[in-house]
Amino acid sequence: MSSRGFGAVLPWIALALLAGSRSRRDAAPARTGGHPGGRPEDERPETRTAPHDPDEWMATRLASLRRVIPEFFPAADAWTREQLARAFLTLFWRETGRSAEFNNNPGNLTLWGNQPGHWHTLPNRDLHYRAYDSLDEGIRDFVRVISSQHYRPATDMLVHFPVNVVGWYEDLALRGYSGHTPAKLEEIRREATNLRQRIENWTRAHEAH
Repeated sequence: MSSRGFGAVLPWIALALLAGSRSRRDAAPARTGGHPGGRPEDERPETRTAPHDPDEWMATRLASLRRVIPEFFPAADAWTREQLARAFLTLFWRETGRSAEFNNNPGNLTLWGNQPGHWHTLPNRDLHYRAYDSLDEGIRDFVRVISSQHYRPATDMLVHFPVNVVGWYEDLALRGYSGHTPAKLEEIRREATNLRQRIENWTRAHEAH
């Protein structure tokens, strides 16, 4: 098997290790700490934007990622961009469980301190989650955040070694994107097989040529 052929298989192994199928409403990234950001007049109602149909969720999120990623990674080849799209999609799945996505914010980004932008809250949460008018806008902001100076070392690692999705996740978490404990990583590994198979089945059924 060629190195590219072997590389095409390995991303799914690593990709699955990041995944989970349950809701992550409580896993919003803590950017800077302090008080929640956003002005009162920029608050938006909590609006569920995830499609009920899992096929539609997968197709629309992948399509948006494929549109946005070249804006931020113009030098990456097509294969690398596709691995990035699938890695980011797995993070979205883990954050939202596919169903708990609100206001076109699949990455569960939050506002802190003096950060501007529209926002919404969730029941029994003190966090201000970012709110967007379109899916592309939300995904573009997600890619912007993980490409920012704070998270760029982790994302650069993923660009150069797309099979190391777990290492990327760990680095993001250590830099403040989400909680990071051995127990959470073990949970990710326990959930990996199911998501890996579902993603592979979906791409085989819907995108095979």
